[in-house]
Order: sequence, then C-alpha cells, then structure tokens
Amino acid sequence: MPCLVLTALLLSAASLNASVTATGVASAATVPHCTASSHISAKLKGMNGAATWFYFLIAFTNGGSASCSLSGAPRAQAVEGTSKTPVGLVAKYASLSGAPRRGTVVLRAHGGKAYVEYYVINETDLTSSQCKPATAHGVLLRPAGAGSFYIPISRLGATDVCTKLASTAIGAIASKTY
Repeated sequence: MPCLVLTALLLSAASLNASVTATGVASAATVPHCTASSHISAKLKGMNGAATWFYFLIAFTNGGSASCSLSGAPRAQAVEGTSKTPVGLVAKYASLSGAPRRGTVVLRAHGGKAYVEYYVINETDLTSSQCKPATAHGVLLRPAGAGSFYIPISRLGATDVCTKLASTAIGAIASKTY
C-alpha cells in the first residue's frame, strides 16, 4: 500500500510539474490568455511614494470559473476621469526586478490575482514650463487582449501628470507584490 501512495504522489507531482515553470507559475501553453470576455476586474490596492516617484499598486482578479493568463506590461494612459480623456503621454515600461516584461502570470479561477505597479513622477521636482502639469483622476490599463480597465488614482484628491514630457511608467504584470 505505501508503494501505491508513493507512486500516486510521484505521478501527481510529475503532472503538476508539466504545467508549472521553475517560478511556480503555470505555463502559458497550458492556460488560455485572458480576454475581454474573461471575468477579470482591476482595483487599486495601495499607493506609496518617495521624493521623486509615487506608485500605485493595482490588482487584477479573476472572478470567472476558468483560469486565464496575463503577460507583459499593459498599456497605461493617465486620464481625466470616467470620461477617460487622455492626459499626458502613454506610460513607458519600467523594468522591475522579479517581474520580467515577457513573463506570464496565471490567474486561477475564482479569485486568482496578478499585480502591476503604475508610477507617476512627482511633478513638483520639475518646473511648470518643463512639465506643464495637468490633473488626472485615473489610469486606463489595457493588458494585451484582456479589455480595458479604468482605475481611479489619487494623491490627495487627484494626481498631476506632465503633458510635455513622460512622467508616468508601468511595470510588468507580476504574480506577487514587491
């Protein structure tokens, strides 16, 4: 009997290993990419800041009955509000240790999560003529093929972004926060 149990455990581990990469995230080949019809939602989880940059931690949650995957860095555009009028330039990709741009994260069914960090430069570090600040009330995120998500962002009611130079950045989708 102990041999049967050990054999079953080894077979289970082998089949699990076939769909899991070295980082513990299921292989993109085994899980379909999240689409606009997937039951994915996005929500601001927190923010932090230093003298130069502020960052907003955003979580994607799978509310559907099937697992799906997200990968890369979503397109991110600061917007005026729910009208989604663009403000400033599209965010540039910002490399983050542990979150490779080409990595894939599986959002398990019924609550699986993935995270992304959206960065905004502190516009007070620049002159008004360098930056030409404008108020953004949110960010519109567009992960590849998964639709678009409006996320309200705020530092004391609103967030200023520069309109003359790039003042926002986006990290890659990751399986955990850093």
